[in-house]
Amino acid sequence: MKIDSSYYLNKLLEAQLTSTTNSTTEVETSTTNSEDGMDAYIPSNSEDEILYANYDDILTAMTPPPMPPASMTDTEDSTDSTDSTTESELAVSDSVQSIISNISETMHCQEGTVLDTLQSLGLTPEDLLDSDNIETVANALNEGAIALGIPTVDDLDQTISDLKSSVEDTVSTLESDYSLTDEELAAIIEQLKTKPLNDTTLSELLSSLGATEETEA
Repeated sequence: MKIDSSYYLNKLLEAQLTSTTNSTTEVETSTTNSEDGMDAYIPSNSEDEILYANYDDILTAMTPPPMPPASMTDTEDSTDSTDSTTESELAVSDSVQSIISNISETMHCQEGTVLDTLQSLGLTPEDLLDSDNIETVANALNEGAIALGIPTVDDLDQTISDLKSSVEDTVSTLESDYSLTDEELAAIIEQLKTKPLNDTTLSELLSSLGATEETEA
C-alpha cells in the first residue's frame, strides 16, 4: 500500500497552525483580562475620592497656626502700669484737695466758696493744677470779698504768686514721685474730670466740706 506523504504533511501543518492559533488567542485573552483588572483600580474623578485624596491638605488649610504663649513679662508690666495709674490718680486727687484747702486758708474763705467760684468760672477742681487758673480764681475770690464788704488779703499780687509757686511745686512732686511726663499728668487730670461722682463719693465730699466749715466757724 502506497502512503501519500503529502497528505500527512498537510495534516501536521494544520495541527501546528491550530495549536499556534489557540496559544495566541489564550495570550490575547490573558492580556485583555489583565488590562481589564488594571482598569478596575484606576481611581475615578468622583468628588468623594478627590476629597479623600486631599483630606490632609484640607485639614492643614483649615487649621490655624498655634498662638504664641503669652509673655509673663508683658502681663506683669501691664499689671504694674495699672497699679501705678491708680496710685497716681489718688495722689492727684489728694493734691487737688490740698490746693483747695490752701486757697481757702490764704484767701480767708470757706472751701465751699472756692468750689462755687470754680463752678461760676467754668472750671473744675482739677484745673487748679494749672497755675494760671490759680490767679483767675484768686482774683474772683477777692472781687467777691470786696462786693460783700468783707476783709480781703493785704497783698493780692504776692498772695497769688505764693499760691502759684505752691501749685507748681505740687505738680513737680507728682511728676517726680510717679515718673510722669507733662502729657501723662494732663491725661490723668482729664480722666479725673470725666469720672462721675457716685452717691458715696458725693456724700463723703459734702460731709468733708461741712465738717471743715463748722470747724472754721
